[in-house]
Amino acid sequence: MEKINSSSWKAFSLSFCMAMTACAGGQDVPTQGRLVDKVTPASSYPVAPTTQALLDPANNSVTGVLVAPEVTAYPQGIIDRLLATWTGPKPDAKVWLVPEDSFTSDVSSNGAIFLNTGLIRYFHDHADVQKEDALAFVLAH
Repeated sequence: MEKINSSSWKAFSLSFCMAMTACAGGQDVPTQGRLVDKVTPASSYPVAPTTQALLDPANNSVTGVLVAPEVTAYPQGIIDRLLATWTGPKPDAKVWLVPEDSFTSDVSSNGAIFLNTGLIRYFHDHADVQKEDALAFVLAH
């Protein structure tokens, strides 16, 4: 096992202390309760854009998006249930599938939610994370 030298230890300590200070909170972080309870929804959302504008930036990539309701229906149902508890006006958040192998998701500025096929494949191949809460976390973030 390699011994940690003094300068590495000092750098780690300084970084750790700075990170913990940043996590201590500011005026935006409640001292009690959950931050999500402190969020004030917008009073209105802009008029829904055309489908082409909704899909930006995925419509500019080489792969584009797939229309695959057999895959997107389940995550769309989760989104719909999450929005059912939202107290503000409901954005038109639609789930799209992107044929990319990476484990990522994305969202457009207009509310489209993009799930890469790599993310879907990961959930499919790993039974230990096949929980609705795990997918809801990805969708809600």
